[in-house]
Amino acid sequence: MNLLQTIWSVLTTPNMQMANYISSPLIFIEATVTMLLFTTILNIETTKKRKVIYVLTISLLSFITKNFMSEPFGTISNMLTITLSIIFILNVSVSKCIIAIIIQFSIGAIVDNILVKLYSICFTIPYTTMLETPIFRIISSCVFYFTIFVLYLLVKKFNFNITLLDQINKKGKKILLINAIFAIIAIGTQFYISSYYSNCLPISIILLSLLSLIAFTIISFYNLTNTTKLEIANQNLEETRMYNKTLSILYDNIRAFKHDFANIVQTIGRICCY
Repeated sequence: MNLLQTIWSVLTTPNMQMANYISSPLIFIEATVTMLLFTTILNIETTKKRKVIYVLTISLLSFITKNFMSEPFGTISNMLTITLSIIFILNVSVSKCIIAIIIQFSIGAIVDNILVKLYSICFTIPYTTMLETPIFRIISSCVFYFTIFVLYLLVKKFNFNITLLDQINKKGKKILLINAIFAIIAIGTQFYISSYYSNCLPISIILLSLLSLIAFTIISFYNLTNTTKLEIANQNLEETRMYNKTLSILYDNIRAFKHDFANIVQTIGRICCY
């Protein structure tokens, strides 16, 4: 009985270091569900072995950076690890890697901001206290991962994916890369403000920040899709022009051959008459 009381006391007492250690096994779930989401949206085809290696690498390095590195070095190191792992382990191009990171952080920020407000209503305690309390950290993390997993199932069911990135030329990829860098900065800033100052800012500012983040994400994907479709349409028009040019050349060759063949036949006919 005393053991159970001790365990419950540890779980309900605010202690950031203890909360980090207890919630560390959940990092494997986070790496898995986020990987499933962005690989499905971007239609990334890879082997199960690569996926397992990616999850293990991200989970172990995230555990190290979260528990043994101070901020902001831990976050920077974590993002660098994710970027390199997507490129080299999942064998993904740089453009798709950037989009994958945007998907992870933008969707994660949106879901996290919505859940933070729900937590504050349900538990009536500050969000920082929830992060420092192991039991609340576990509950909030599980709800977050479950929400991401539900989004993955919806994406998979409705077959929502972006397959247009493979057909963008180098110039388009450079423009996309520049836009993606600014997008990551904007999303990171919004996420920082919403997460760490949610208890200090008025609810109207928090809602405005959340809505602007959602709008930015939707507009970004909309512009990306339209730009890519326009690029593909231009490529198709160029291919059609080259095809028509080839047909014209073939037609001229056939006409020349027909004319020569008619002359040959006429000459043979005259010879036969003699």
